[in-house]
Amino acid sequence: MITYREFLRSGYKLLKKDKDRKEIKKLFLDAFKSNELGSISIYMLHLYDIFFRPEKIFFDGYIYVKNEDLEENIKYEFANFFLKEHIEDFLALYPILRDKDIETLDRYLPIVIRFLPEAKPEPRYFIALYLILADVLITVDKKNITDFRERFINLSTKGFARYRVKVEVFDNIINDVYLSKAKGYMEELSPYNSFLMYYLKTLEDFEKTLQIGRFNNEFALFLIFSNFIFEDSNYKDLLKEIRERIKLDLIDKLIGSFKLEVNKERLKGNIKNLLT
Repeated sequence: MITYREFLRSGYKLLKKDKDRKEIKKLFLDAFKSNELGSISIYMLHLYDIFFRPEKIFFDGYIYVKNEDLEENIKYEFANFFLKEHIEDFLALYPILRDKDIETLDRYLPIVIRFLPEAKPEPRYFIALYLILADVLITVDKKNITDFRERFINLSTKGFARYRVKVEVFDNIINDVYLSKAKGYMEELSPYNSFLMYYLKTLEDFEKTLQIGRFNNEFALFLIFSNFIFEDSNYKDLLKEIRERIKLDLIDKLIGSFKLEVNKERLKGNIKNLLT
């Protein structure tokens, strides 16, 4: 098994080989599951570098060895591993970092926000992301965070914009200033293309299941967290179908699983109001 020392000394060479990458991913995952804050922080820094600062990873001891194809392949391989295959473990890090390590949270959030649509996990995990972004904005005020305050506000509100989250879902849950900021960013920022394709595929699959007499509650809940179907008059009948059959217990499960401080009863009330 590859050790941390070996990764530090020869990470660039090891990441080139499929077998070694498999061991490195396991090394990272074990650290994230350890509940040891120091290990989580160290490996999160390295994971952040893989995604956003390859020059710090693909370094042969002297110079940055640039190989864009290799970097992109590794990036999406790691995204699939942590944000799909082991997404429960990865999202479970959020409350730990929120409560104990704000600096590492600043590296964690961009990874989840940017690469979740590349990994394409089940729709419930996009809902989990939206709830986490809301929780960040609640935490910023509740804990009176100062050092990363503007950074976290911008990350979360821009995240809402990139995913076209219908911010009315969070009325009287999140500060109105942040909801307005998110709406402003929607005028400036386009949705991630990979997310837009994912959303459209989920919408298509949902409509197909309705045609054969089935109702996928998770898909329906995912769809109504976005502005898309509310803005298109073609989906009036679809919204009516959702309104009549939607169940909101998934909200309770996600808030409980990831120890979020979002007011679940108010959130569910907002969703019902949007559908009436």
